[in-house]
Amino acid sequence: MAETSPFDFFKKNTEYADKELQVSRIQQCHDCDRYIKLSSQCKECLCIMPLKVTLLNSECPLGKW
Repeated sequence: MAETSPFDFFKKNTEYADKELQVSRIQQCHDCDRYIKLSSQCKECLCIMPLKVTLLNSECPLGKW
């Protein structure tokens, strides 16, 4: 998969994950010991996960999704 960035939210051709995939991804984040609940961030990539999981081509830095 291609690397994603926050700028992808502003691109017209950005593909978004369906709701089912988003829920599955964020649940895996919530279960991960690298997830910072207070800020909803990943300790590995420092992304804000509720946003990152919406991008279809995004990936977990730990390979969990």
